[in-house]
Amino acid sequence: MSFLGVVDAHRATVLLFIFSVLCHSSLADQPMGEQRLSESIPGTQVIDLTSGLGSYIVRIDANPLKIGARDAKRLVDETIARANGAIRSQSIYLHSMVGFSAWMTEQEAADLARSPGIANVQPNRWLSLYGSSAEDTNPNEPDPWNLRRISEPDGLAPDYDSCGADGSGITAVIIDTGIQTQQTLFSGRIREAISFAGSPGGEDTRGHGTHVAGTIAGDHVGVAPACEIVSLRVAGDDGDLSIEAVIAALDWLADPANMTVPAMVNMSLGQPANPGVDPMFYPINTLISLGYVVVVSSMNDGNPSEWTTPAAFFNVITVGATNIDDQPSGFSNYGPFTDILAPGVGILSADWKHPDGGLKFDSGTSMASPCVAGVAGLFLERHVTQDQLESEPSVVNSRAHISMARSASSAIVDATDPMLVCPGGNAALLGTANLLVQACSVDAGVACEDDVVWSGSTIPVFLGDGIERIPGELECVRTVRNTKGPVSLTVNTMAIYGVQDDPPNPSTQMSIEDVATGEVLWMSAPESWEDTDEIYRWSMDRRVTSSSRAGLRIVWEGNDSVDYTGYGYVMTANLAGSCPADLADDGQVGIQDLLKVLESWGVCQPGSACTADIDGDGMVGTDDLLFVVNGWGVCEPFTLPGFIRDCNGNQVLKGFLGDGVLDSGQRYISPSPILDPDEIISVYLDCPEMNWDTLDGNNFTISPDDPRLGACTYAELPGVLQDGVCIQTTMGECEDAGGWFWGRDVVCDDVSGFLELTDSLCDGDQTYQYGWPVTYAHYLQAGYTTYRQLL
Repeated sequence: MSFLGVVDAHRATVLLFIFSVLCHSSLADQPMGEQRLSESIPGTQVIDLTSGLGSYIVRIDANPLKIGARDAKRLVDETIARANGAIRSQSIYLHSMVGFSAWMTEQEAADLARSPGIANVQPNRWLSLYGSSAEDTNPNEPDPWNLRRISEPDGLAPDYDSCGADGSGITAVIIDTGIQTQQTLFSGRIREAISFAGSPGGEDTRGHGTHVAGTIAGDHVGVAPACEIVSLRVAGDDGDLSIEAVIAALDWLADPANMTVPAMVNMSLGQPANPGVDPMFYPINTLISLGYVVVVSSMNDGNPSEWTTPAAFFNVITVGATNIDDQPSGFSNYGPFTDILAPGVGILSADWKHPDGGLKFDSGTSMASPCVAGVAGLFLERHVTQDQLESEPSVVNSRAHISMARSASSAIVDATDPMLVCPGGNAALLGTANLLVQACSVDAGVACEDDVVWSGSTIPVFLGDGIERIPGELECVRTVRNTKGPVSLTVNTMAIYGVQDDPPNPSTQMSIEDVATGEVLWMSAPESWEDTDEIYRWSMDRRVTSSSRAGLRIVWEGNDSVDYTGYGYVMTANLAGSCPADLADDGQVGIQDLLKVLESWGVCQPGSACTADIDGDGMVGTDDLLFVVNGWGVCEPFTLPGFIRDCNGNQVLKGFLGDGVLDSGQRYISPSPILDPDEIISVYLDCPEMNWDTLDGNNFTISPDDPRLGACTYAELPGVLQDGVCIQTTMGECEDAGGWFWGRDVVCDDVSGFLELTDSLCDGDQTYQYGWPVTYAHYLQAGYTTYRQLL
């Protein structure tokens, strides 16, 4: 943890900027033999430093559920042999997909990818497991606060209430760092503990997996404490993991000789999204088609969840984190691809180093994800029968998703103090639906509900409750509209019978149409499930935007020839326009908009669109007229939640402003790493209107590259004020010389030496005991998030 502070002893003011990193320990597979592997930076390819060969994952174009393991093994062997020995095989996959991983040159991988019968060849990349060990003072009596919070929609319940379920008969699968098998919190319930990386055995190597398992199924601290536990260790002895080890674990799960449902899988891991079909996509979807519920963490980058896999995958349940104040955690990824939120700060769960029932605190979306996985286990116990697992396995995951979203509390509030949240506004929903998971299910029925008309920024949209089947004769047509402008819809999940059959034979069809144009923007299934690239893009490209404030129309088609069509859907609706008075949708507010208000003057008629009701009060009147007058002129471009416009008008992450990295165009982002990976934006924020590298209203310098001058004090002896000297220089030069920089534009006459911090800081850290603050900013590497706090 890096501290950046400025102290004024005369004013008795201490501003301390805390740059906090919540334990981002990367985990990757260690191959057998003497290979030395590349540094495990999430998102980069696994490279054998001894041979220089890269690790690749090969998927053969065959369905493992159709051809069986014997023929799958034959295809894999033939493919390896066809490469004339050039391929150095690592793992083979026969159940979740047909393929293998191997060490290859780039040319060998490219040649193989063009071979007949090969679906795709993708680099094997490093992943991350996120968590931290920051202790907290949360009220964990009589039960951990996260269990109490998911027991009461409005706040902490007196104790944990799971509404009579405990996970009996359900298996919890933890794909992680392993598990402390001697931990008494799991006594008698560990069914399997297997390693797919490093030394044999499923023992935990880092503590992450044990903590995750405790939140799902630990005695006294688990959401579903009667679950059986299967721990699939994908971390090597050094704590690193790669995609191929994860796929090996998924492949093991897909073999019915090893595992059968009902079961939920927790994957508190991931990587930055990369172009092309992600190698984990096909195996995870195979598990979902077999009836597994798959829950993943949204990750801790403070970025949109769609920038990370497997969090961005369709139908997995992607979880963001909240704190005890019902605020989104500053580190949590966000946006409409984050399906649901759960407690993730200061979570008390199983300690790997104290197996006699020992507990510890951790924070991260890694801690939120198992909370949701545990609730999924309760849902499976209550509502999914063995007949349904056999007859309709492909909708079980979506059913759990719909039920949890439908039962969730809408208690989350944004943190707004700029000194208490990440730079630019993390710790806000930022387009994430306000859904805090609850342990008890809600029977909401399957009736087609009213049109969705709202005036806020984000709202969830439901059909069904995940429990009751939707009758074949039900047709549901609903309009989703925001009174302030165009809207976007993100499809989080849908449960339609047969939609993932091969070939597709859905019992019904769901579509999203643009109300103004009638154009169909999204359909519930592509024309064919044979093309993996098509399915992958369809999975990622599931957010559509209306062309006008008339909004979008969701159509769930009825089908009288079947008894039931499925269980419904969950979507997230967001405002997608920033010019509420642009009633004509022509990019400006003018005479046309004024006329629309005057033509619609009066009380809105029931069932009418009433788009001129800008303030959403049910009538068109003076307030709406004022919207037009005050907004007269050209509209500003709309900016997505969590983003800002840089000096060149490009949308860039809001957190980039004031994050300690020089803002003069030295960084680049891809607005959509999966859908448009070739579009690269240079981030340029060094312009007067951005108040470059600073917080508004103070002189504090964030970036050491800021060229502006300020007061810099030195001391011949640490902490001895009378020996101090002060000069005017830049922050970078002051830091290089070991001085204390008081802020840009601060003059020496306004400062006076150092404030002793000996009594207020930790023992053993001489830097802080002597009162010398660290005056540099922490560089934001992948997975790191910055915090500001006023102390």
